[in-house]
Amino acid sequence: MGGHPLALTGERTLPGVDSENYWFRRHEIAYETCAAAASRDGWDSVLDAGCGEGYGADRMADAAARVIALDVDPATIAHARRAYPRLIAAQANLVALPLATGSCDAAVSLQVIEHQWDVAAYLDELARVLGPGGALWCATPNRLTFADDAGGGRAHPCHTVEFAAAELVEVLSTRFTVEAVGGVWAGSRLAAAEAECGAAMPRLLADAGDPATWPVWLTALVAGVTAQDFTVAWPEALADLDDSLDLLAVCRA
Repeated sequence: MGGHPLALTGERTLPGVDSENYWFRRHEIAYETCAAAASRDGWDSVLDAGCGEGYGADRMADAAARVIALDVDPATIAHARRAYPRLIAAQANLVALPLATGSCDAAVSLQVIEHQWDVAAYLDELARVLGPGGALWCATPNRLTFADDAGGGRAHPCHTVEFAAAELVEVLSTRFTVEAVGGVWAGSRLAAAEAECGAAMPRLLADAGDPATWPVWLTALVAGVTAQDFTVAWPEALADLDDSLDLLAVCRA
């Protein structure tokens, strides 16, 4: 199986690790959606708050002139600086951002809010560095499907809080105007594979245990997932997001 110089910790996903590929591609589709918005709306200075390994911030650099990639883990930032020289990468606590007020016109913070101990302070800081009218794109796992599929109703051990769509809107609305909430679903090819297996991919992976013991068919299935095996949709009613895998909120400061 593929490898990566950083270790899998449960708090970030990594490219190039075959057994992690399903989760990585699920994250990647959110970054692809944000990059399309950056190109469409002409984002210039973009903050990736909680950039992790840096692959997504680097994708944003295809669309924006200046991408600031911040993460609390020093080893992760050291890697991002080496691997993605286009980025302005720095270690930072997301509740004390080392950026001037109003210095960014957009921010992405994908699969990050659920790891925050002080969500209010985190949102305060994002609103501060964006300034009035700045765009925030925030993604998080859907509590209604994530816990059921991956832990029998138990929260992920690395999460401090998890959200359903209405709960995410409620917390984001304390600091931002929420313009839209979308969802990520398995696309037709992946959904067909899941139907043939009799379970959604997170459930299959939770039951499979150590990747070294996976059957050949599961190893091949996971390694073959692409970002295009997921679809993003924007239903009008929040209840229509209940069966989505991840939530993606578009906000204005």
